Amino acid sequence: MNDNAMQKSAMSPAMPWILAAVILIVLPFIFTGGGSITIMNQIGITIVLAMSYNMLLGQGGMLSFGHAVYMGIGGFVAVHVMNLVENEYMWLPLPFLPLVGGLVGLGFATIIGSFSTRKAGTVFAMISLGIGELIAACCIIITVFFLVVKKEFLEIEQWLLQPLVLSLSLKKKFIF
Repeated sequence: MNDNAMQKSAMSPAMPWILAAVILIVLPFIFTGGGSITIMNQIGITIVLAMSYNMLLGQGGMLSFGHAVYMGIGGFVAVHVMNLVENEYMWLPLPFLPLVGGLVGLGFATIIGSFSTRKAGTVFAMISLGIGELIAACCIIITVFFLVVKKEFLEIEQWLLQPLVLSLSLKKKFIF
């Protein structure tokens, strides 16, 4: 086989990937609106989620009902880190927020995967379904918990800010 044929055969599998990379680099310069950037961002996130499911079911042969849990946990933490950055409680450049979410999702996937991937087939599917349902229930519980705690904290804060004379509040009426 001559050198020209070897270069051609070695280059052809990489060409679609190079072309896709060039298109992805050029698209944000063509579509500069905020909405189109957001849509492209969501498309990228969905592609990563679909690739993870393909790795689980396609190459690994494991049917997972909870593979989106790790993406959800990572997104949840990334939003809270973004709020911390916005309120200046911590410093982090905005482009690193997806990295924070990805690393948190990786951490939870490592912990949960350490026991759930020991089994295959129906057992793995049921464990992943159970983890997904557990996280869904925790989302409801955590939301309600923080709403109650925030309400009680505000009531305590208002009580502490009231002027007191001889340990009696001047804003409340006492009936004896």
